Amino acid sequence: MNYDYKSDVLAITGNKKYAKRERKSGINIIAVKITNNTTQMISVKNGIKFMTSGREIVPVESYIVEDNIKQKNIGFYALYCLLTLNITENGETAIYPFGIGIAAGNIALAVSSNSQFRKNFSEENIMNKRIPPGETIYGLAAFKNLQSYKLEMELRN
Repeated sequence: MNYDYKSDVLAITGNKKYAKRERKSGINIIAVKITNNTTQMISVKNGIKFMTSGREIVPVESYIVEDNIKQKNIGFYALYCLLTLNITENGETAIYPFGIGIAAGNIALAVSSNSQFRKNFSEENIMNKRIPPGETIYGLAAFKNLQSYKLEMELRN
């Protein structure tokens, strides 16, 4: 089995907001390439052991990654509803609540971004994939506190 990986994929792809949340949560999402040069089908989840510094590490489940990295505090955007424009003309004041549109737009964008992140990570999660003999697969995996440690992979016995 041959493998290669790349760390900091969220930062490299320009996704600054999610890369920041990734760092804060201590979860490291990596891009992985695995080539099966054996004669047997390999299940990534059950057939490959992930290690660092000689000890086995367990990949983080998708739902934990999504819960820790998604945009939270979406309700905070509701504070934009308080923004108003007051115009006084001939002694009468007209109030225009323009913050409602800003709040709705920000909330919709955050919900959409979270949904897209969840969909992309679930589709690209390499842990649920199987590798036929002679084939190469690409995908994402997540580990807790991997930081700058070298990731190693080997086939389980």
